[in-house]
Amino acid sequence: MSKIKSSSSSAVEAWILVGVQAVSSLGTALSTFGLAIHVLRISDDLSSYAMSLTIAFAPSVVLFPFAGAFIDRFGWRPVLLWSCGGSSIALLAFGLFFERLADSVPATVLLMIVLNAWATFILPALDTGVAGNAANRELSRMVSAMQTGEAVSRVVGPALAALVFANAGLVALLLLDALSFLVACLAIILATGKGAILPGKRRISWKIVLEGATLLLRSKQRRILMLFLALLNVSAAAAFAALTPVVLSISTEESLGKVLSVGGIAAFATSLLLTVIGPSKPELLLFAGSGCILGGIVAISLRPHIWLISCGVAITLIGLPLAVTGGQVLMARLTSKEFYGRVFAARSAILRLTTPLGSAALAMILGVIGTLPSDNTAFKILVGARTDDGTMLAICLLVIAVATFLILLPTGTRLRQSLVRQEDVSNA
Repeated sequence: MSKIKSSSSSAVEAWILVGVQAVSSLGTALSTFGLAIHVLRISDDLSSYAMSLTIAFAPSVVLFPFAGAFIDRFGWRPVLLWSCGGSSIALLAFGLFFERLADSVPATVLLMIVLNAWATFILPALDTGVAGNAANRELSRMVSAMQTGEAVSRVVGPALAALVFANAGLVALLLLDALSFLVACLAIILATGKGAILPGKRRISWKIVLEGATLLLRSKQRRILMLFLALLNVSAAAAFAALTPVVLSISTEESLGKVLSVGGIAAFATSLLLTVIGPSKPELLLFAGSGCILGGIVAISLRPHIWLISCGVAITLIGLPLAVTGGQVLMARLTSKEFYGRVFAARSAILRLTTPLGSAALAMILGVIGTLPSDNTAFKILVGARTDDGTMLAICLLVIAVATFLILLPTGTRLRQSLVRQEDVSNA
């Protein structure tokens, strides 16, 4: 009886965390939209704007190892409370002194640094709490529900933020985000779990902080899985970096908006379906998702018509929730609970660090194609008669998709064989 009660209580805690993620994601979408526009308005030029955003996001990557260590040492619940409470206080303080700080780029960037720093702790803490409280058969459903919350925030957030910003200004957006974090704090208090504590209640040391990546890569299965996820992340990042110029090379800004809307709806529908179904084979989700992502990128690269690009974006964004859900569930199954915080934080750091590699890969391939003389046979095969930027970027996407497939095929085979061997050992 007590076992059933404990299991039911853990499930409730996990679903509360799913709700926390949905509320905080929507609030973050509102403030991110408003702060980006505000920085653009008060910056001297576009280069200052770009530099401000880079400075705001860069420090958060350094904090991921600390986030993982704190989660494993103190538990996901207190870390979430500190992070959500700290974010709310920072937003309220900036809103209170907005009249004095309105024209200050450093003050606005400082707020963004603080919010991103707290978010660095929030993301792995949520992953740890959900994975630690969800039963194996429910974990896929809950991870998919978190993806649904993110999809809703991406679709609803910008439209709602634009409406509030136009009528009430930046302060209203900041207050709404602060309110979302306060609601999240109340919900976290309702979740009674304390999370894992490091054996012997050791103090935080540099060894514990820095061993997140070591723990992640210690297992051969986790190494293969991380390589698989990182390659998919680079490919998807390249596709979205090239999407705007590819679409605008053959159509209008209005068409770009429709393409993105179609993709958002596809991601939402897929996440919602996975939440309802709760599939039990995460490796199948991962492989199906990777196939959709690469197939969608190929469709985008062909680009004879805007409808084909729309289909490609939709297929890619159908694949993302599949791959993310499968990858996260597999990572949880391959990791002991006492290491969840550090392993999940290291995974988030690696994925965030590999995201810019998508744009770098585009630039590198563009440079190689650009060195080919126009009468070169390879140039004619790749580009043909058209040499506009959209065509060149589309060719780069096709090259990235094919190269990623050639690497993922043996990597996925090794991962599948490893998982099958582990299952055979478990059954024996």
